[in-house]
Amino acid sequence: MLARLLDEPYLTAAPPKSTVGNFLRDLADDRLEQSSARPPDVQRTLTDFTARAIGDSIDRWCNAALDVVVCGGGARNATLMAALEAAVAPRPVFLSDAMGIPHDQVEALAFAWLARCSLRREPVPCPRSLEPAERRCPWRDLPALSPKKRGAKGAPFRR
Repeated sequence: MLARLLDEPYLTAAPPKSTVGNFLRDLADDRLEQSSARPPDVQRTLTDFTARAIGDSIDRWCNAALDVVVCGGGARNATLMAALEAAVAPRPVFLSDAMGIPHDQVEALAFAWLARCSLRREPVPCPRSLEPAERRCPWRDLPALSPKKRGAKGAPFRR
């Protein structure tokens, strides 16, 4: 079952990339539908898949990485963290807390930074994989960041 999940071509595609929509859920549903595994076995397989996909991507695209910094809700999952440590060994794994950024606040800090840049009308680097055809950031049209809603002239995000 794990081998079928890890066989997905998307996993070996070059970055930058993003999982649009429910790609991973659909992948798991598609691959696991053919299995008669018990729910705890499926859950463990998905945990191992997550860790292995991360480890394989680091080996393939960031081989010079000396360590792995973890943030987000998965950091509270002891089983996932143990699997991740095994998948990225010999690199040490630690929480972003060790760098002064609470692991459960990274997303909030990122949006605060985006808001700060918007209010100061500073450019925000935007990976090409996230840019629409006209090469602007998708966050530009969020009501809170929209220049029209703020009464500002011009776009808050520019290259």
